[in-house]
Order: sequence, then C-alpha cells, then structure tokens
Amino acid sequence: ALFVVSLHHSTKMTNTRTLLLAIALTSASSSLAFAPAKQSGASTAASSTALNGLFDNWSAGGSGNSKERLDEEWRKQQEILKGRRAPAAEREKYFESIEARRNEA
Repeated sequence: ALFVVSLHHSTKMTNTRTLLLAIALTSASSSLAFAPAKQSGASTAASSTALNGLFDNWSAGGSGNSKERLDEEWRKQQEILKGRRAPAAEREKYFESIEARRNEA
C-alpha cells in the first residue's frame, strides 16, 4: 500500500510539473505574438499609435470627472484630513460626528 501511495504521489507530481511546463511554454509563445515587429528604417513618429488629439475634448458623461468636480472632491478630502490630523480634542469631536452619521445610516 505504501508503494501505491508513493507511486500515486509521484504521478501527481509529474502531472503537476507537466502542466506547469505546458503553461510556461504557452505563455512564452503567446507573449511573442504581442511583441512589436521590428521595422528597419521606419521613423518612430510614423509608427506611433498616438491619436493626435482625436479624443482630447471628448466627453461622454462617464464618471463626470470635470475639473470643477475634481477640485470639489479634493477640497472634501482636505477637510477630512484636517479633521483626522487635528489636536486630540478636535479629533475626538470629528470621529464622534462620523460615528453619529454612521449610526443614522
């Protein structure tokens, strides 16, 4: 029975090694498929994938991250940090207000 267990363990290890080798070889060969082709004599500007400002002013709504909204979010974050970094008495008031707001929710 011990021989069967060790043989089974050995087979399991061999299967695992074979699987890992297959994964390594597959990932190595597929990563070459995404390597850029070498162009001799071509300028880098001509081979660039830049869209030359095509979408610079495009706004489709999305997350609504306009400059004003981002500025407002930054101000809110600064107020939060100010409350957290305040002296102990003020900081305690800040955290009590946070707890009260959480309890209301």
